[in-house]
Amino acid sequence: MIATIGFFDGVHLGHQALLQRVVQLAREHNEESAVITFRPHPREVLYQQKLPLLTSLTEKKKLIHSQGITTIIVLPFTSAFSTLGAEMFFQTYLKEKYGVSTLVIGKDHHMGSDRLGGEQLQVLARRLGMNVEILEDVQENGQRVSSTQLRKQVLRQQMLDKRLALSPEQWESWTQKIAQTLFRLPEFLEAPEIFAYCAIRKEVGTKEILQTARKLGKKVALPKITGTTMEFYYCQHFDELIPNRYGILEPTTTQLAVAETGLLLLPAVVADVHGYRIGYGGGYYDRYLAEHPEVFSIMLAFDMQIMEMLPRASFDVPARRVITETNGF
Repeated sequence: MIATIGFFDGVHLGHQALLQRVVQLAREHNEESAVITFRPHPREVLYQQKLPLLTSLTEKKKLIHSQGITTIIVLPFTSAFSTLGAEMFFQTYLKEKYGVSTLVIGKDHHMGSDRLGGEQLQVLARRLGMNVEILEDVQENGQRVSSTQLRKQVLRQQMLDKRLALSPEQWESWTQKIAQTLFRLPEFLEAPEIFAYCAIRKEVGTKEILQTARKLGKKVALPKITGTTMEFYYCQHFDELIPNRYGILEPTTTQLAVAETGLLLLPAVVADVHGYRIGYGGGYYDRYLAEHPEVFSIMLAFDMQIMEMLPRASFDVPARRVITETNGF
């Protein structure tokens, strides 16, 4: 049996590359082609996280079969199952139960409670008389195609539609409540510099926050995007701002601000109680936070934007705090 393994939510281009390689190898070696998948999603068991799945099991099976796969094996993912190490899983399930000769996986695939991946799995497979083939990631628009990214896209659009439907009065009321909560926080009161953003598409407004910061004698810095990089520049007046290619106002000043002792305020399209966020997909704030781990960050969002837990990628960096119109995390 030639197989691949994973959850395969959405059966996107990256999944399809794996499936097509399995089918190709199965034909070359006159073996059965198979997909080993799970139910429910492992995160629902490991983290008690209810994921907004892209496809039902029935839909997923149809999509997998449409790629030429003959056999689909659905394993129940339980707490007990999650404790299996990679070697035990290979020995008990792949080799002895299903007779897998070659397993095709993606570059970032990890397996077992010990999270073995890549060359580790290849060494393990050879020891058991099996083979593991690793495929490179599939890229689209410069980004790795993944179910996590697709789930983020769905959540992003759903929340943008809801936020854009807010009345001006509701938006103004919630924005003011968030600002008043922020003004009482020691992180705001004690910060000598405020790194903020210019709100668009009914994000939590920051105009009052910026004005208050200036009145309190704080320096104010706003972001400017150049290529894939975002940096902050000091700004004294709103007439120093011009729209960039995304329609976001940016400073025209050239005095670079370095986020070391300041407070960074983050916008969000969708957020969770752990400080993770979904923005517009550029990854600018994640990269900035990764490069400046010393800065204290607070995400501003409305209650309607908050979920218990968002899909996460390895490069996502959470804010230290989250403020809404009724709560703080």
